[in-house]
Amino acid sequence: MLLNSVGARLGAAAILALGVAGIAAESGWAQRDEPRATTNPGRPHGYYFSLNGKRRTFEEDGVKNVEVVVPNNVSEGRYNVITSDWNADFRVPPHYHRHHSEAFYVLGGEVEWTVEGETHVLHAGEAIFIPPNTVHSVRVVGGKSMKNLLIYEPGGYEDQADFKMNYSEQELKDPKIIARIRAAGDFNLAVDKK
Repeated sequence: MLLNSVGARLGAAAILALGVAGIAAESGWAQRDEPRATTNPGRPHGYYFSLNGKRRTFEEDGVKNVEVVVPNNVSEGRYNVITSDWNADFRVPPHYHRHHSEAFYVLGGEVEWTVEGETHVLHAGEAIFIPPNTVHSVRVVGGKSMKNLLIYEPGGYEDQADFKMNYSEQELKDPKIIARIRAAGDFNLAVDKK
């Protein structure tokens, strides 16, 4: 019941964020990453269209087609909206984040989430919200990749990806560099939770 309620709220938030952003698939940096000025003094922030073919994209380990739908600087650091395709064998061990929350809305495929010991397989149209300091793990199931939308709060997701991309493949094998990347990304293995 709680998952359905959270899922409904996340689904509505995702639809609103995507509607405002004008969602579609894209690649490259051709689009301006600044909000447009507003003339409404009652609205402190500018608007932003996220256009198909003009979003920043990149790839990560086990993840393809990462698209920055709403960049960090557009939301003034409040959140990011990201879409991505997770490979069929994608998995992340139990971990937690001290400083940020994540909301994942499944757009296609199947994914198994375990949060604080409770496990559910989510399908298209279902979602999970994970607050800070909550141990969770994830793995794609069903033998196919899955697509999701992530609302990451506070923002900074793409900054963390940029930080990791500064290292060579050889450097990424160094445990000290891996620890530095995890710290920068607020990724903490559950075995380290105190």
